[in-house]
Amino acid sequence: DNIFIYILSIIYLSVCVMNKIFAKRTLNKIGNYSFVTSETHN
Repeated sequence: DNIFIYILSIIYLSVCVMNKIFAKRTLNKIGNYSFVTSETHN
């Protein structure tokens, strides 16, 4: 049981890290796009 929980926690942490990296990349793309659109609107 403890080993199973340990493996689950490792998988959960790795997924969280991957989501953070992926979110940062997508947020950078969205941020650059919104920055460009706001610049053109202004």
